[in-house]
Amino acid sequence: MKKCPKCKIRYNDLWYKCIMCHTKLVPKQKGVFLFKKRFYVNLEDPECLLGQLIEQANTLIIFSTPSGEALMCNEAVEFFTGYKRDEIFKQEWLDLLYKAQQARKEMFKAVMKGCLISIRSKTYEGAIFRKDGSECMLSWRLATIRGKKDKNLGLLCVAHDVTDRKITEDDINIHGQRVKDILSSIREYVLMTTNLEGKITYYGLGARNIFGWPADKVYLEDISLIYPKYNRSYIIKKISEEIQKNAKFEGEVKLLRKGDIEFPAILTITPLLNRDGQTIGYTYVGKDMTEKKKIERQMIQSEKMAAVGQLASGVAHEINNPLLVILGRLELLDVEKLSKGVVKTLNILKTQALRIRTIADRLLSYSKEKKPDIKPLDLTRLMKSITPLLGYYPEFKKILWKEEFQKGLPKVKGDFNQLQELFLNLGLNACQAMPGSGKVTIITRYDKGERFVEVLVKDTGEGMTDEQMQRLFDPFFSTKEKGTGLGLAVCRNIIERHKGNIEVESAVGKGTVFTIKLPVAD
Repeated sequence: MKKCPKCKIRYNDLWYKCIMCHTKLVPKQKGVFLFKKRFYVNLEDPECLLGQLIEQANTLIIFSTPSGEALMCNEAVEFFTGYKRDEIFKQEWLDLLYKAQQARKEMFKAVMKGCLISIRSKTYEGAIFRKDGSECMLSWRLATIRGKKDKNLGLLCVAHDVTDRKITEDDINIHGQRVKDILSSIREYVLMTTNLEGKITYYGLGARNIFGWPADKVYLEDISLIYPKYNRSYIIKKISEEIQKNAKFEGEVKLLRKGDIEFPAILTITPLLNRDGQTIGYTYVGKDMTEKKKIERQMIQSEKMAAVGQLASGVAHEINNPLLVILGRLELLDVEKLSKGVVKTLNILKTQALRIRTIADRLLSYSKEKKPDIKPLDLTRLMKSITPLLGYYPEFKKILWKEEFQKGLPKVKGDFNQLQELFLNLGLNACQAMPGSGKVTIITRYDKGERFVEVLVKDTGEGMTDEQMQRLFDPFFSTKEKGTGLGLAVCRNIIERHKGNIEVESAVGKGTVFTIKLPVAD
């Protein structure tokens, strides 16, 4: 290596002038390419290997002074930026590459400044503007070049084009975001993942919608919390055995939502694999079957009602004929000539015969589809007519009766007499569900734009079990000792004739709520 005659710094043929003292080192020769007046590369000189490597490198290389003046750049600069090297040298190169994007320019300058201050190499990734206005994404590596006494001589800026890689990454991000959007839009299905320890690592919007727990309360919690406590161990063991046997689990199970409320669901559990095909956890996909089960029960109930209706009609007619004979004969008896004991017995027989007749009449009422006289009705007026009728029953006098009627309700489509029978029956049932005392609340409500007006009949009685609720509308099923089991079956028929809906919610010790939906009049 040669030395500068003035400052004694070592140099090779890459230099035209010394970068320390600017002393002219070698004369300009044939075959020499000037990078700038200070530097040149003699491409014909086989010893100038460094110069050839820099010139032919497929990465952009710029040597800049601490103030930001370009002292040297290689041929790749022209390819990457579209600017000639003379243009790079004539003005501040950052102005060319960043044009009007002052924020990008200042950010790059900050990286350069940080590199000079810390004397450490820095990396930076960002887009520049080519001469034709298009953008090129470059990944930079900046290094401080130091001379004697650790003086900063300038910055070596090396960059390579990552535009294609960035486009690929953006595509991946777009597809990833699209997948997230798809998953986020799934509200009717449970979608969760766990790690191998059974801790929840993903809790989708559908899961939040169905289970009701917020994400921060569930993340990294044990998956066992979604199973009811009384059979949790059994379900987990069954699922584990099925996965070991068939590499997945699929079946109907009882799950637990917020508030310790059980619900039926179809649950599918499959292994979650990484790129190498190794199991890193499990994916849970579930479907809430509550509504489907309700519809199935309604269909079964409708079929059952139809069959029972035909049977009831025949039975009622067969009972009524001999019953009329019995009651007629009892009326013809001269009780004055009979002893008191016989009269008492006959009265008992008459009472029970009349009870049978009442049951037969109800059977006929249930079996015969009485077409309602549909008219627009004032629901508030209808509901207020129930209270005086209930006042004749002794059970009504023991309870607190509360009415919460929304003002401005639209009229409903219905038959006044049939709907009155419906609500009278429900009100009486609510009173009888509280033999001692309690409260019955009647609520009417309507959301503007909806197709139905809702009536809620709430009591604070003993409530019902799930088994009782499933059979509640079955004919002849009653939770009362002296009930005929036909009242709610008739109520259901009335609602169906009015194209409405009736639902019930109950729990033992928490009372019962009947919700009736009646269509709004046009």
